[in-house]
Amino acid sequence: MRVLRVLVVGAGAIGSAVGGSLALAGHRVAFLGRRAYVDQVRERGLLLTRDGRPQRICDVLADTEAGPLEAGLNGLDLIIVTTKVHDTREACLAVREFGITTLVLQNGVGGDAIAAEVLEDTPIFAGVTTWVVSTEAPGEYTVSSRRRGLALAPSMSTQLMVNGFARRFREAGVRCRAYDDARSIRWSKLLLNMLGNAIPAILDMSPAEVFADRRLYALERAAFLEAVGVMRAAGIRVVDLPGYPVRALVAAMEHLPEEASRRLMARRIAGGRSGKAPSLQIDARRGRTRSEVTALNGAVAREAERLGVPAPDNAAICETLLGVLAGDVPREELQRNPMALLRRVVAYDRRDP
Repeated sequence: MRVLRVLVVGAGAIGSAVGGSLALAGHRVAFLGRRAYVDQVRERGLLLTRDGRPQRICDVLADTEAGPLEAGLNGLDLIIVTTKVHDTREACLAVREFGITTLVLQNGVGGDAIAAEVLEDTPIFAGVTTWVVSTEAPGEYTVSSRRRGLALAPSMSTQLMVNGFARRFREAGVRCRAYDDARSIRWSKLLLNMLGNAIPAILDMSPAEVFADRRLYALERAAFLEAVGVMRAAGIRVVDLPGYPVRALVAAMEHLPEEASRRLMARRIAGGRSGKAPSLQIDARRGRTRSEVTALNGAVAREAERLGVPAPDNAAICETLLGVLAGDVPREELQRNPMALLRRVVAYDRRDP
């Protein structure tokens, strides 16, 4: 096995899980992260629990700057950017000087274009993951999903390159599949990410509580179907992702009676998080003012506007959450108050264009 030298940029839950898995398979891995993360990994190693088995990984590098990591690995074969979309530019600027093949492994839409703009002629490919990873502490993570996997597709790269890296991931014990269209995997994952995410963040309710409320589920379903409509208008295929039959999910949302689909989604989506709060809710609770909702519901609304198709529910959800985070919308007005959100959505739909 040829050992890969890999730099993970934006070391957090997903970056640590993927990078840690590569390190356990014998590859040389370095993590670019925040000071608390770096100090923990340097002192105690990376603690990664998979399938109930904790493993401490000490033979990895960590730093807050990319230069020492590249020097410590004596060069690089692959850079993996695992930041949120709104941090992509900063992440790519930190590694632009290396000119190394880069995997943009993110949720949401928009990061590939940012990476291509910053990295210019560097080969770039897109990736999404269906792993569920919980943060226990800086440098300590638990992977709770057994059907986890990676999906890779060419962006500013060749299919041959993507196929090669997919094979290397599989050799490292990481379930991985190569696709031929980055937009398909990005938007198909967006469909999974948007369910039970922004609305729980706005209302500070759990996904299970949201799916138990028929009014809120109707809004979730309407926003989901808007996204499906945008994909069709843009000519983007829905594809199944490792462990997740996304096409069957779309069919259920479109064709099942609403009550039947609500029960199914409550069991599969809300129950499939292994008790983990959705990402947008975690960020809201931490008081962050920037949100990945702009790359999820916001991306649906922007693409819908570009194409001239309707997506008012996604626009209203995105605008409301951003307003709450910025302090422009009183948090207490919406906290555990479904009717307050539903009134805002209706008002948004009725306002003048």
